[in-house]
Amino acid sequence: MADQFDPAGKGVRVRDAAGRFVGAAGPARRISGKSAARKPKADRREVFLARLQESSNITLACHLARVDTGTAYRERRKKPGFDAAWNAALLIGYELLESETLARLRKGELKTDERKYDIPNALRLLKAHAEAAAAERARQEDLDEQDVLDSIDAMIDSMRERAAANAAIIAEAADDAG
Repeated sequence: MADQFDPAGKGVRVRDAAGRFVGAAGPARRISGKSAARKPKADRREVFLARLQESSNITLACHLARVDTGTAYRERRKKPGFDAAWNAALLIGYELLESETLARLRKGELKTDERKYDIPNALRLLKAHAEAAAAERARQEDLDEQDVLDSIDAMIDSMRERAAANAAIIAEAADDAG
């Protein structure tokens, strides 16, 4: 989701993964240097990952963790462990968004919810990130591309065997009837 900067430059309104505004994120400035170093780096990393799980919004997660977006991406490139945690947090966020979207589609809008849920944007976001989510699921299951292809081939072979067995049963039944 894109953030919406106010034209006066006084702040930024941030949207969560469902496209809802989550309020003013304060001044549109970079959070870096000594002012951002109030918490140890590991604590900010944990806050970032937790907020990323909740929102699937990198800009919002960075803001809430008081981490510059560029710094977060740099850390992701430098540290494979952080990259894996980032991908896992996004996957959880997308799974939560998918569950919430499906629940709202099945049950309709909740009357007590003051915010309108943006289902079209949620669906676009899920579609746009479906491939990345599938890749992360496969990585978590320790499957590589060839393993996935082999399992698909095995499933197709099994389907062909069942189809041939069913055809044989139908042909035998036709011979017995005729």
